[in-house]
Amino acid sequence: MASVCGVPLDKKEIVEGSGSRTIPALHPDWCIKSRFVSYVAPPLDSSDQGLMGEWLERLQYICADLHWLLQLPHHKFWCQVIFDESLHQMLDSFLRYSPRPYDVDNELTGDNRRLHDEVTRLAFFTYLRMATYKESKENWLTPEVFGEIIYENFLFDIPKLLDLCALYGHSNTALLSKMVSNVFTQQPQYLDDLHAAVPTILQVFVNIAIKCGVETEGSGLAPQKLAVGQQVWGDVASMESAELQDLVLYLADSAITLTSFLTVFPPASPVLHQLHFGPSLARMYDKLIPALQAAVRQREFDSIRQKKMLRTKLCQASSHLLQVFHLIVLHVCLQPVLDMISSSESESSHSAEVSQHLDNFLAIMSAVLGEKRFLADYEGQFSFQDDLDILSQAAGDVDEALYRYILEAINTAFAAHGKRKKPKGNTNTGGRTSPDGSPCPPSASSSSLLTAAISIHTPHPASQGAEAVQVSGVELDSLVCAVKDLLPHLGEGFIQLALQELGYDVERVVSTVLEDKLPPALQHVDFSLNTVEEAVPLDETSVPSLLVESRKNIYDNDEFDVFNNPSVNVQHVHKGKRTVDESVMEDKDSIKDLKALYDAYGSMDVTSMYDPQLYDDEYDDTYDTNNVGADDADSADELTQRRPFTMPQVLRKPPARVARSESSEEEEAPRDQFVEDPAKLRERQEQKRASRHPGPPSNNRDLKGKAKGQGQTEDVLRNRRFKEKNKGARGNHNRRAQADKKQSKGMF
Repeated sequence: MASVCGVPLDKKEIVEGSGSRTIPALHPDWCIKSRFVSYVAPPLDSSDQGLMGEWLERLQYICADLHWLLQLPHHKFWCQVIFDESLHQMLDSFLRYSPRPYDVDNELTGDNRRLHDEVTRLAFFTYLRMATYKESKENWLTPEVFGEIIYENFLFDIPKLLDLCALYGHSNTALLSKMVSNVFTQQPQYLDDLHAAVPTILQVFVNIAIKCGVETEGSGLAPQKLAVGQQVWGDVASMESAELQDLVLYLADSAITLTSFLTVFPPASPVLHQLHFGPSLARMYDKLIPALQAAVRQREFDSIRQKKMLRTKLCQASSHLLQVFHLIVLHVCLQPVLDMISSSESESSHSAEVSQHLDNFLAIMSAVLGEKRFLADYEGQFSFQDDLDILSQAAGDVDEALYRYILEAINTAFAAHGKRKKPKGNTNTGGRTSPDGSPCPPSASSSSLLTAAISIHTPHPASQGAEAVQVSGVELDSLVCAVKDLLPHLGEGFIQLALQELGYDVERVVSTVLEDKLPPALQHVDFSLNTVEEAVPLDETSVPSLLVESRKNIYDNDEFDVFNNPSVNVQHVHKGKRTVDESVMEDKDSIKDLKALYDAYGSMDVTSMYDPQLYDDEYDDTYDTNNVGADDADSADELTQRRPFTMPQVLRKPPARVARSESSEEEEAPRDQFVEDPAKLRERQEQKRASRHPGPPSNNRDLKGKAKGQGQTEDVLRNRRFKEKNKGARGNHNRRAQADKKQSKGMF
């Protein structure tokens, strides 16, 4: 029988210490006789007002009951939780039938959504209070009594913990992790239950493979009985669409739930590793996932939306199954090494443990080398080389032969079946090669341990893996709410577009908006966009036109315009040189048509053009401009026949100059020169006259200077003083005196 502070629970009260204070004990008589309403799944057809109204009324009753339960005092709350069976049924039904965040069947809106979210929040607080043994200094239970109460009364068990992780793992990971860790810490028997549940969890995936007609090797474990009767082998090709859809949804739900549980409670990974869950999961994955992908791809469904939904869920299942394997490797092999690196202990004190973790990692990877499809998908989503770098830098020594064997198997599998979203160069060999060209094992000098520790990234359960997955429904709404809580000025439509563009990563969306580094697809979208449907394209004037559309050419819209004409007659396209008929080239009739043109321009060689013997219309004038034969040794006769010999002018003797009078101002130009420009002659004569009769020096003085406010040079100021001083030397120099005289007589 359970007890509080060592006193049985059936006592009315217990005495603590010296009896100065009494604490009421838990007793069935204090349990208020109430009837909690069980939870049911929301109706699939939201247009049915009758079913929807009944479901909303049930939610209102549950919400009121949970509010009342959470307001009870500490001892009455525990009495109600322990002895009220209807409360257990209500909480169990909620965990079983409540829509998961990643479900796409039920999309609640408006008041329905708000009421359901309130029930979800109250249910989480109820389980959180049930997992807390000390609420205050006055209200508490001993850890031993707390562990006995929750275990003996089945307040928690492994299926309930898995459902809690699936429901709240995406939004309350930190608080949920503390709650689950407290349950396992205060009651170690739950670890034994987890050991017993692991074979059953693996058998779930085996049963799915049996339904699909895929042969998988047994895990060697003894699962608990799931159903009465023998499993019947099926065939995924002849399976009905509804049954195939159920299997895909069941597989995705199981994979996401298990991923959430390992993320929330990392100590569960060593338990799965001890039971060889990773290799068994890899064998199942290698046979089941390709069969389901082929079936969904080849099957014709009722609607395109249904097929797209199944492909999305199957991609989710594949991604989360790979994450399960990675989480086991991370928490068993990598995370302990990172903890040792961050601790202050000396390297020699934990070198043996690091070597052991390295051996475990290589053993795990060696056990799955036969599963080619699994290796290819795992390498596309995670990196074997990055994981090995951390262990090798901490340990220092790596079995080079085993490393080469594993790396070659992974590269071969990835080359055959792999697909990576972004190319990373060599297939995770890090670009390191030995002198013979083969990849070398990593060493401690390749990068710092801190860089290796930062490179570890554990995917969130809500992430979609390497493949781009379309998120919708409750999961998309939860991501939108998470962004809107941090950035309330953003519209829901803009947030949905940003999540879709940035891979549904809330942190990336928030940092991108805060740093004003939006991708080009979001730079012209309004921040206050409420719905995605409002995101219409920009005006045609604002959308930049393509270069092909803006080009202008004389051959637009012709027979061979491939940009505007989708069908071009290739029969009219000739490749290579055409064979020209020589008879056409010999026809000289076209030359006679040019006679009138040459007569009009007065050609001096018209007769030769019409004579076929003298005119060659095929003369090649390509090299006429080149000085061909300039360096040849020509004979003297050949040169004198073309032009008589003339003495160069520089070698001639200058003729006797004729005396001329000094009065002549124009020089007689040489006879062999052309007539000069008259303007130049006049300019030259003017210069001569100016040199003979120089005039008075110019007396121009700068009085105007620069604009007002810019200052004046010394020359301008000196010129102004000179003018003021000597203005009486010119006519009308007494104008100031005359003006004063007129003013004195009153003329102004």
